[in-house]
Amino acid sequence: RDVRFAAESLSAGFHGAFGPLLQTNTSLRSLTLDSNTLDEPLITAIVDGTLRNHGTRLSVLNLRKACIGALAGEALAGLLRINHTLEVLDLRNNPEIRDTAGAVLARALQENAQTRLRKMVLIDTGMGPDAGEAF
Repeated sequence: RDVRFAAESLSAGFHGAFGPLLQTNTSLRSLTLDSNTLDEPLITAIVDGTLRNHGTRLSVLNLRKACIGALAGEALAGLLRINHTLEVLDLRNNPEIRDTAGAVLARALQENAQTRLRKMVLIDTGMGPDAGEAF
């Protein structure tokens, strides 16, 4: 139910397998990929796989200190806009997310009337007052 790949060197093969896994898995509740260098294709695979899985139970997504930036933040907004199972999203220590992606994340949450998100950690994400006002 809980998968943790912290401080791992995730290969390109992992990227290709991850999306299909999330499309079909209905028992995964918590996914931790902290202290990794995650690129946009992997974040997109996580988002697409989760959105295509109507039986997903993913409630915790930990991407702390994962070297993700603004484009990955915008991809995650696609997940927040539609997903109804995610309760915790930890993005702390990703200083390249910045204001623009932060504002997109905020708008996505506002568009999802059925969100269950109760905790989103945004410490040290490079977001300033402009993004903060959007929330």
